[in-house]
Amino acid sequence: MRIRTAASTDLDPLLQLYKHLNPDDEAVSLVKAQEVIATIESSPFLNILIGEVGEDVVTSCFLKIIPNLTRGCSEYAIIENVVTHKDHRRQGYGKQIIAEALSSAWQSGCYKVMLLTGSENAVPFYLACGFNRDEKLGLVARRPS
Repeated sequence: MRIRTAASTDLDPLLQLYKHLNPDDEAVSLVKAQEVIATIESSPFLNILIGEVGEDVVTSCFLKIIPNLTRGCSEYAIIENVVTHKDHRRQGYGKQIIAEALSSAWQSGCYKVMLLTGSENAVPFYLACGFNRDEKLGLVARRPS
């Protein structure tokens, strides 16, 4: 598998891959999606990594590097939207994309990388990727409907 940074030309395969992450998501307008990926591409702090097998995008994750004024101004990172195409799961691609994201975060000087998962079934996967259950408690606030 080849891992690289996604570009605007990868928008269609990325949107198709994301259907394997959140199948019930509403369809997004192509114009809005193009605006979002352009914003991501232009930021030094945002990076969508994609893994390709042949010409197919089979896995991806979103790495956000966050500038920080604590910890000696060391940055930290958040990994989101980790997904592998259903036909390519259990082949090590997810672990490879996570390893690349972690490597990128450490090279940027991040002192920690965080992620949340909505699936208790995914916890063993993330533990195998080098994450640990922490003494801190993750909380999420969602926009009221």
